[in-house]
Amino acid sequence: LHYSGMYTGVSGGVDFNRLVNEEKGISVQAGADVKQRVYNNVEEMNNLTLDVRAGVTIADGDNRYRLTGTFGQFRQSGFAQIAPSTPLNSFRDTAGLSAEWKRSFGTRDQMGWSLGLSRPRYLTELTRTQDTDQVALNASWLHVFEGKTNPLIFANFNRSVDKALRPVNEATGAHVGRTNTGLLLYFQFTPFADT
Repeated sequence: LHYSGMYTGVSGGVDFNRLVNEEKGISVQAGADVKQRVYNNVEEMNNLTLDVRAGVTIADGDNRYRLTGTFGQFRQSGFAQIAPSTPLNSFRDTAGLSAEWKRSFGTRDQMGWSLGLSRPRYLTELTRTQDTDQVALNASWLHVFEGKTNPLIFANFNRSVDKALRPVNEATGAHVGRTNTGLLLYFQFTPFADT
């Protein structure tokens, strides 16, 4: 079904970072983000997202290690399949854990690796077929060239696997499991120092 309508969005966030041991390069981080979208005439599409995170970072010479735990909530009332039945909402909770390693090679090159695990869980019986266990791997390289315009190039390779926990259709075995692979190449330069 097609619907038209204006919506209003609001978002905000806060981050906290504190060095707890300068000698060993240990710091802790925490943060939270909230987003809300409200439609003027399609109330069922209104949604609210809340994400919180906390982690610890260890800086050891040219190496930086970070471990982060995350938790997110998504709320959307959704549409009733047949009025006046109960709306099919999209309530979802997602817990995750990620580990990251970054290494600098001099002042112009940096390599990064990260591994993330997450568990999106839908909270109603009708949407539980969307539950997955997710694994994501990222590898990146950053190089800053010499020059007045500070040119740099960034490359990122990522692969994620979503393993469905149950089929959407018992008869056919269809499920929401999927594998994604991506490559990002990014180039930047600064023609004017103040811009």
